[in-house]
Amino acid sequence: MDLNKLRHSLSLASSSSELVKIITAFLNTKDLYYGHGTDNSADESYWIVRSQQNWDDKKWNLKPEIKLINKVLYLVEERVSSNKPLAYILGEAFFAELKFIVNQNVLIPRSPLAELIKNSFSPWLTLSAESKVLEIGTGSACIAIAISKYCSAKLIDASDISEDALLLAKKNIILHDCHNIELVRSNLYSNIFRKYDLIISNPPYVSEESFKRLPKEYHYEPELALKTSEKGLFLVKRILEQSMKYLKDGGSLIIEVGESQLELEQYYHGLPVTWLDFHSGGEGVLIVSKEQLLDYFST
Repeated sequence: MDLNKLRHSLSLASSSSELVKIITAFLNTKDLYYGHGTDNSADESYWIVRSQQNWDDKKWNLKPEIKLINKVLYLVEERVSSNKPLAYILGEAFFAELKFIVNQNVLIPRSPLAELIKNSFSPWLTLSAESKVLEIGTGSACIAIAISKYCSAKLIDASDISEDALLLAKKNIILHDCHNIELVRSNLYSNIFRKYDLIISNPPYVSEESFKRLPKEYHYEPELALKTSEKGLFLVKRILEQSMKYLKDGGSLIIEVGESQLELEQYYHGLPVTWLDFHSGGEGVLIVSKEQLLDYFST
């Protein structure tokens, strides 16, 4: 089906759900990768339609108008012709059931950490109204904002090396009215001076070799936030080995290392981390206490 046939088919649709089915069938004929907010063509088609209805349930239940069809067709054409992730085309993404502004200065939110945060980190740790949290590599600030919304915390320092990322993070913090988040421009711990109950990070962990094999969609994202050296462990090792200085007694470190899990286990043989399981999918997330780190690195 070409775009002209797609337009004709869309013009005959009698409902929004029919629009979604037609777009899904069209996308299934194209060489696209889904992994930036959805993992399949049907969900992406639904996102396209609902976004152009401003997520208004009343509009969803109306017969599609030509104005909507034109908007939808434009988005489908751009997605197919460019392979650009839909989140960047729309300028929106979702994390932990919260909506965020995104652009190509930040990764598109998709971490399994969302499930952990929505459960207030239970049963692994408990944050209180006096807790202090540091997020390293905040990007869009989706993790920091989700922690602010779902958990207790007196202060969340959200750091990033990228000034452009921090500018976007500020917009999202204002959007979600989070008064306990402070933005910090810092290269890892270089501009960090407090101690925290929790340090959390989803740092770059894709090796240079793996990065070359990623689908086209990933190459729209900032390399700085994806790719790193030392088999994906360059930044992870520095976050982990320096964290003890910045954790309070009894504090915990949570890092997402994704596909680099095996490399990390081999490099830090015997490090007593706990690898977390997720009901909604995802892997390569560890939690370790300050005391476990001190014991491991002192021997």
